[in-house]
Amino acid sequence: MPEGASPVYRFGLFVLDVADRSLKRHGVAISLTPKQFDLLVALVTSAGRLVEKDTLLKSVWPDVAVEEGNLTKGIFSLRQLLELEDVRYIETVPKRGYRFAATVTREASAAPALSTPSPAASAIPPQPAPAVLENSIAVMPFTDMSAARDQEFFCEGMSEEIINALGRVPDVRVASYTSSTRFKGKAIDTQSIGRELMVSWLLEGSVRKSGDIVRIAVQLVRASDGFSAWSGRFDRRLDDIFTVQDDIAGMIAETLTRRVAKASAPLVTSKTSNTEAYSLYLEGRYLWNKRPGDVVWQALDRFERAIAIDPSFAPAHAALAGVYGTLGAWEYGVLPPGEALAKAKTSAARALELDPQLAAGHTAVGYTRLHFDWNADGACREFDQAIALNPAWVDAHHWHSHALCAAARFPESLAACRRIVELDPLNPLMHAHVAWHHYMARDFAEALAQAQRVVRVEPSFHWGHFFAGWALERLGRGAEAIAALRESVRCSSSSPVMLAGLGHALAVLQDRREALQIANGLERLRGDKGLFAYEIGVIRAALGDHDDAFRWLTRAVHERSGWIAYLPVDPRLDALHPDPRFASLGSHATAKA
Repeated sequence: MPEGASPVYRFGLFVLDVADRSLKRHGVAISLTPKQFDLLVALVTSAGRLVEKDTLLKSVWPDVAVEEGNLTKGIFSLRQLLELEDVRYIETVPKRGYRFAATVTREASAAPALSTPSPAASAIPPQPAPAVLENSIAVMPFTDMSAARDQEFFCEGMSEEIINALGRVPDVRVASYTSSTRFKGKAIDTQSIGRELMVSWLLEGSVRKSGDIVRIAVQLVRASDGFSAWSGRFDRRLDDIFTVQDDIAGMIAETLTRRVAKASAPLVTSKTSNTEAYSLYLEGRYLWNKRPGDVVWQALDRFERAIAIDPSFAPAHAALAGVYGTLGAWEYGVLPPGEALAKAKTSAARALELDPQLAAGHTAVGYTRLHFDWNADGACREFDQAIALNPAWVDAHHWHSHALCAAARFPESLAACRRIVELDPLNPLMHAHVAWHHYMARDFAEALAQAQRVVRVEPSFHWGHFFAGWALERLGRGAEAIAALRESVRCSSSSPVMLAGLGHALAVLQDRREALQIANGLERLRGDKGLFAYEIGVIRAALGDHDDAFRWLTRAVHERSGWIAYLPVDPRLDALHPDPRFASLGSHATAKA
């Protein structure tokens, strides 16, 4: 092997690069945790030979005593990633260990400066392994210790606010609120939580609120062994709550980074002096996090009331923009997009005017730039700014990936997808988004693989079935596509968006009668609200009714459908591309923006 080179191992369709800590299949990077990668290397480098369990445990977990169950789970997860085509890569030797059964070829990788990647490899950037860093943490939902146990919204709000504050700390990785809350009320050991969330530390806490007095108790716990690094109790008035949040976040930052966080600016920046406005804001966040359903309207009410009390409280304006953006989004279909997104745009601009350093404000502005103005590049700039201000702000990464897709910048969108899943590993919606990304990038096989993973984990989650159906239809597996999309309709209680997906697949498969039934049903549902014009246009295009398709898509432009942002890259409209009207439609959309 040439001096300075590092080994690359090839087996089946896979390439394992030790230097890059990457695994690729057909040139596409596969997400591995650090321990998964180390375990795979230990097996591959001993290909054909038995590797004892004790040897694997010492190799992969050299500095910590772990149970054999960790190894079993690691092997199981690797098999899920590798054995997609019923090829057995890892054999179990009962009571002894494991053997890597595939033929492995070892070669040297060229130095980075001299390498010439293949077109397939260069299309997607190398995948950074999501490291379980020493300075990584999950903030668990705080426990309500109030006498009446009626402060759950306040407790969860405190957890989320501390997560947001920690997200501003350089070199600290914070698990998302959505993933952390999946452990609420469950008796699970710290080691398992740390492993699932890929963090080294957990912050546990409780809140006792009585009138304007709040007692907050917290402790920082090492996930690997439950060791408490420090604990603290804060008895404060409610109007001093931001100082408490900043103190807690500062102590965590100092412990994890060994730097004094107080030397820099406060971590909690957007504040209100009105405790009622803040309580309404936290209650709105609590309700918003429980969407979909009527809770969305309740959240809208709380945010509007908070703003009425304190019009200068920027986070409430950003949160209100998020609600209106969702109510006008293609997947929700409640308010006319033009009306809802105009309100979202106004609220987002106000949030940013009040606090230019608010990541949520930049995210809200970016969302409206993308879905109301159809300006993907402008949206990307806002999301970049949001991520610079708070690298842990998952919403910014999520919508950034959308904007990058709309701009046909698919390798960058994939990188954003990886960051989303690293920060929010237990959120099925974020994993479903990865499937959507691959579909829009026309990698239909990987879109299907991602969607099927979602279905395996959350069988009742309609988005998994939905994107599986999209991918299956493009892969020519019509009967399976229809079955998956019917399941998405069932799981979503007949969501119009799920019905539209089914209608498109039926049209592609020449079931004209049922496809027309669905399109006509969507026309009735839209009423005078300006809804579903894009979805109807997509079905009409698949039916070959191009005049009707352009009529509906033109209407979608006038009605400000958010889907117009993705018009140039939507695979479902490929059949319309040769028609000169398609280019004109895109130009019309640009002029409207």
